[in-house]
Amino acid sequence: VLEKGEGAYLYDIEGKEFLDFASGIAVCSLGYGHPEYTAALKNQIDKLLHTSNLYYTAPVAEASSKLKDATQMDRVFFTVKRKKNGKYYLNIVLIILGALLIPAVFVALALILQRAYMIYIALFSFLFCVYGAYMLITGLNVEYEYASLSGTFRVDKIIAKRNRKNVLKFDVKIIDEIFKYSDDEMASRKFNKIYYVCDEDFSTDNYVATFNSEAKGRCAMVFSPKEKTLNAIRPYLKHEVVRKLFFS
Repeated sequence: VLEKGEGAYLYDIEGKEFLDFASGIAVCSLGYGHPEYTAALKNQIDKLLHTSNLYYTAPVAEASSKLKDATQMDRVFFTVKRKKNGKYYLNIVLIILGALLIPAVFVALALILQRAYMIYIALFSFLFCVYGAYMLITGLNVEYEYASLSGTFRVDKIIAKRNRKNVLKFDVKIIDEIFKYSDDEMASRKFNKIYYVCDEDFSTDNYVATFNSEAKGRCAMVFSPKEKTLNAIRPYLKHEVVRKLFFS
């Protein structure tokens, strides 16, 4: 059971010393108890510990400036890379197994039945399965694009960056609430229809917009808007929604 760390060493509750070859983990690899790092943390904790990336802070602006100068980029944006879930990788494995199994069946039949033409069928089926597997795997890469034009909010589903389909379109004025997504909050509410227009990995960056639809009834839209998206719909939102979203 670890208790504390100093430099590249860790100490457990019994005082036993361990040399940590990683000196921390991932993006925090400065070791333990670095005086400049801990001083900066203590100083910032007394001011502001955390906010959404919808808002600007002085440390973020300073870090952005340093990163821009170091990389020679025009601009930078801090965000989180979402991980693919287990279902995504399971689908890929099943697709690859299917692409290998079907040609293998034809090869086995060719050997059992002593029919040479079955080898050609196996070859063509293998090429077809490889192409099909490619299309299916790339088809798992789904993105959602949000657009707001003159008070109309539109959501398009983009599959593998080659197919686009409109999944939702409505007047921003009908939105009666926008709040941060949470499982508990969603479980406490009842909706006739929920539109999930975001990654399956529901994170703290996701929001829920609720509204009433003549066709569907009480609806909710789970989405991942960037700052510019929220600012684009802000002039068309109800005053109460704006107050809770931007000033609460």
